[in-house]
Amino acid sequence: MSITTSRAYDIVVFGATGFTGVLVAEYLATRYPHLRLAIAGRSRSKLSEVQGRLAEVSEHKVRGGSGEARRMGDADFVTLPGGWD
Repeated sequence: MSITTSRAYDIVVFGATGFTGVLVAEYLATRYPHLRLAIAGRSRSKLSEVQGRLAEVSEHKVRGGSGEARRMGDADFVTLPGGWD
């Protein structure tokens, strides 16, 4: 059986610029290259760094952008809580 979807992304990793967020995003990008993965965070410059890092470990197409993340109501989400330090 084939499942078709109109979602822009399969998973959005919120908090992708933090330590755990980077690990989760790298894991998903390398282990599940078929997923349409997006990353979200508060710092655009840090998101760009993470996006570049993911490009090094995988040929995965990763989208980043703080404004775009707000419009992703049709994706499954990975939310990473902050402030645990």
